[in-house]
Amino acid sequence: MSVPNFEEWVTYCFEQGLADWRGQSGDPDEVEMAREARFTWEIPPGTLAGYVIRLFESPAFIADEYAYQQIADGFQFIFSGSDYFHTIRSYNIFEGRWTGQVDRVTAARCYQALGTLYRELFDRVCCRGGREPDVDVTEVDPVDRVVYMIWDMSSVEGALYFPEKGPHLVEPGFGALEEILQHCRTSTCHISALHGLGHIHVHQPTQVEPIIDRYLARGGMPDWVRDYAQRARRGAVI
Repeated sequence: MSVPNFEEWVTYCFEQGLADWRGQSGDPDEVEMAREARFTWEIPPGTLAGYVIRLFESPAFIADEYAYQQIADGFQFIFSGSDYFHTIRSYNIFEGRWTGQVDRVTAARCYQALGTLYRELFDRVCCRGGREPDVDVTEVDPVDRVVYMIWDMSSVEGALYFPEKGPHLVEPGFGALEEILQHCRTSTCHISALHGLGHIHVHQPTQVEPIIDRYLARGGMPDWVRDYAQRARRGAVI
């Protein structure tokens, strides 16, 4: 079975990936057949990580080529429907060890690139194309719903829970979260990062609290976002 090139992989993610993951009938065999037919699981880990880096570091073209619903579906698939970030983390939870499927430098670059993804794509399309940056539409608009939950999906935030399980991902992961809070404009991007930090707080309060303190000190956010940040600082987000 052929390995897709970058363009084929992007097309799959944003046009078919989520549908294949969900399946037409929910039958597990059907879902697996669809995956195999679409080469989803046939990408070598190193190649996959390279594709993720290329997409995250230069993501602006997605806004030009895909509708908002497709963008929502594509990233729902990348972060949740696929196993991509489990592969990138290369941590086997059953064996309790790093598997080395993706080398540490490359995996760290994937996490670092999350900040760029938010700045160059999500900040552009969230909050109704950036036209209503202070309005909470995370329960209304599909792109905003997905972006808000990214750090709650798959194993993305899990890499920051326990440093001993992926020490090479801690600094780039927290760096990306701070980059989002300091450089994005839309409330959706801010509360997405705060949502992740709020969950991570229970494991890493000394890492989380200074990041949120610096964000709050900057000021200028809507009252509801400031309140959310204060809850996240206590680990009191759901």
